[in-house]
Amino acid sequence: MRYASNKILNSIVNNPNNINKYKLWQIKTYGKYTNQWLVGSNSHGAAKGLAYKLNGKGNGNLISWSPKSGHHGNVPYWKISSSKLGTVRYDYYLKILIDYIWLL
Repeated sequence: MRYASNKILNSIVNNPNNINKYKLWQIKTYGKYTNQWLVGSNSHGAAKGLAYKLNGKGNGNLISWSPKSGHHGNVPYWKISSSKLGTVRYDYYLKILIDYIWLL
């Protein structure tokens, strides 16, 4: 299970669209078995203690789920970050890319 968990989580960071294949409970299960990611939660903000985070050990990668966020709205979303591809966010329910670039 460890190999599969690492492979799936790494595939999400390499291709963020892959997050659409999984539900939150599945990602949490992979988080239990991985040895390449650290499990955590938000320590501040509107989702303090409610969010779910996987931080890549020493590589700057991040997969996180937030139930809501004051400045992003009250919609649950995934956030996937890597130094290679940057940061993208996906609406958890609609599975569409959310654009948070404010041009105003």
